[in-house]
Amino acid sequence: EVAFPKLRLCAYPREVGADRIADAVGAIKLHPNKNLIGDGFGTATTLCAITKNNEFLGGNILPVLRLAMNALDSKTAQMPSVEIVAPKSALGRSTIEEYSGRFILVQCWYGQGTCPSHQR
Repeated sequence: EVAFPKLRLCAYPREVGADRIADAVGAIKLHPNKNLIGDGFGTATTLCAITKNNEFLGGNILPVLRLAMNALDSKTAQMPSVEIVAPKSALGRSTIEEYSGRFILVQCWYGQGTCPSHQR
């Protein structure tokens, strides 16, 4: 039998998906009695804030790479369809460079909490 930590869902508990609950419970199990930021990289990229008292405060949800790129491909007039390629630098010098590799950087920055805007 496996014992799971008790998680208190705040604000709108009926709206919290099973994947977010599982991520939060796993984070609490691995790091008990700590304030945490848990992440998940599944159908969506998610972050959740959890207090050391096991309260799920909320978080963020972003579309995954391919979904975001498909939206730009189909909903913009001049954005070309491109491959997901690891960028050589953080600064793209053409539309293709700005578009293709930046999705990877943004997802990495988001997951690590190191987006340049967070460092200001």
